[in-house]
Amino acid sequence: MPESLTAPLVAEQIYFLAQERAMPTQAFCPGVIPGPAQTEAMARALCERSSIYTSQSQVEEAVKVRMDRNRALLEPGPKRVYVLSPMALTSTILDRAARRAQLDHLDKIAALDHVDLRVLPLSSPVTWTTGFLLRDGRPLIEGPSRVIQLGESDYPYFDALFHRLLSASVPYAADLA
Repeated sequence: MPESLTAPLVAEQIYFLAQERAMPTQAFCPGVIPGPAQTEAMARALCERSSIYTSQSQVEEAVKVRMDRNRALLEPGPKRVYVLSPMALTSTILDRAARRAQLDHLDKIAALDHVDLRVLPLSSPVTWTTGFLLRDGRPLIEGPSRVIQLGESDYPYFDALFHRLLSASVPYAADLA
């Protein structure tokens, strides 16, 4: 993708950061650690594997914004609830040391008063397909750099699904990973 075409993607991520600072977030993240909770190594590994970024400068810009989102998560702010699947915790794209650092970072995030970090057990009876976020009365699908906003009419379905996932989840603990 040409450099000029990634500017809107970065602008969208910056807007997403502003939303995260301003309003509560509920997210189900089955495949990867949520963007704001990623270490720099995880963010870089995901961005480098994305077909959206075609140059190292694009990857670095995306990682910088992701780390801004991480710093915002570490600051006191609106309530954030993340439900992860075990698959998100066992990614093989990082080496052992970087994976350990990511899990240590999740321990730190789980201890924050404004964050509820949870894991959906493999034995969960709740059926799910893709990750999503709920914010400001809208369901959102977050990809490597894009956010797809679904309609307000979709909110009741995703809200009910999130609460079923939340009810079936357990608090995050390092020994779950």
